[in-house]
Amino acid sequence: MNMSRLFSYLRYLALAAFIIAAGLGLLMLWVIDRYGFQPQDRVATPAAITEKFEEIVFGNDFGPDSRSVYKWGASIKIVIATPFPDRLHRDLSDILFQARRLTGIDIRIAKKGGRNSIQVHYAPHAQFGLILQRFYPSRTKSLDWLRSVECFFSGIPRSHEYRRAVIGISNELGEKESKSCIFEEIYQGLGPGKNSNALPPSISSTWDTQTELSLNDKIILRALYDDRITPGMSRAQAMAIAREVIARLVAAVKERGEDALTHPRYRARP
Repeated sequence: MNMSRLFSYLRYLALAAFIIAAGLGLLMLWVIDRYGFQPQDRVATPAAITEKFEEIVFGNDFGPDSRSVYKWGASIKIVIATPFPDRLHRDLSDILFQARRLTGIDIRIAKKGGRNSIQVHYAPHAQFGLILQRFYPSRTKSLDWLRSVECFFSGIPRSHEYRRAVIGISNELGEKESKSCIFEEIYQGLGPGKNSNALPPSISSTWDTQTELSLNDKIILRALYDDRITPGMSRAQAMAIAREVIARLVAAVKERGEDALTHPRYRARP
């Protein structure tokens, strides 16, 4: 190859590299604009949070969207059904404290289950199907979806209010992944159940492994458990209320900080 052809080839490579870099830059700007990348403690706009609220509260990863609100009542007993390592027990206590504060639900670890309870299993992935079958013997839907997940939540509602549920977490995960799972499944099991990559970082995102709830995650959960949004309420009715509640919560957080998200029922509890 002579020198002139070599220089032409190098110029072509440089131009191609520039075009690729520019394209990637534009793509990143689009992704940032579309999905709203931001720090964990930064609050998105009320419109963006409301849009995500509707997506994850009424959406479903494995079936059709819901037309009504599903949520829990005043109390939930968490039953640890299999041995837990100490670190995961601490992680569970952490997310339960946050859930109590944001929802006003008396959600605590208990020795016995029954009505208004969630069983939590820390077990091999291969046992997920058996765990779910034992919990829900009359279930007729395929369990093939369990093959592609490292943790899961499945609940049984009555009149749109959850009464019993089960969570499975693979004991083959690393420390960070298992913490992410326990945070995600408790959070999604309370109602915002669909995965979503909107407003990252987020516990509902599939893009990375989050081990904390973002402020936007907390606003969504707090809004869902506003007393005016009730189990069985239509999607349209709930969204009208959620839009108003989220706007108020965003303004309150900007003025007073995260303490503004504490549910009134939690403050009233001694």
